[in-house]
Amino acid sequence: MQPDQVLAQILRTYMELPEDRVVIYNGNFDAPKDPHLYILISYESGQPVGVKNDFDALTQTETASVVMFSTFAVELVSKNREAMERKEEVLMALHSQIGLTIAEAHNVRLWRYGTMLDLSAIEGASALSRYRVNVAISSLKEKQMPIDVFEQFPQEGVINGA
Repeated sequence: MQPDQVLAQILRTYMELPEDRVVIYNGNFDAPKDPHLYILISYESGQPVGVKNDFDALTQTETASVVMFSTFAVELVSKNREAMERKEEVLMALHSQIGLTIAEAHNVRLWRYGTMLDLSAIEGASALSRYRVNVAISSLKEKQMPIDVFEQFPQEGVINGA
């Protein structure tokens, strides 16, 4: 499971929201038309912290792993006061037992960074309540591949002459 999917699962579970109310940003997303809360998660940036490759001679398998530090924007949006009243639940979810259990099961660690922003003004006359919480995620991704190894090197031929 990708880090943004883990974050979405934590928020859905802790905040008791239906699956379609916590959305990972994509270009085809259509915002709900009703006034109730929905959450939009979008990737901001990522930085590799460490990359490692290990070879297991017994199984002839290479395991590659990378630890990433990524940042995501969690935006709470509603046409009523729900986004404003529930924005702190994002912070609570990250440190809840439910959140920690889900995160650990998927090799990620989450925490909030920066300030909570009120972005309602950028909506102009549409009167949306919009709040952004920035979340940092440290994650581990691994991939295993079978490797062909050489059992022996070819014999060199003897060249006669000259």
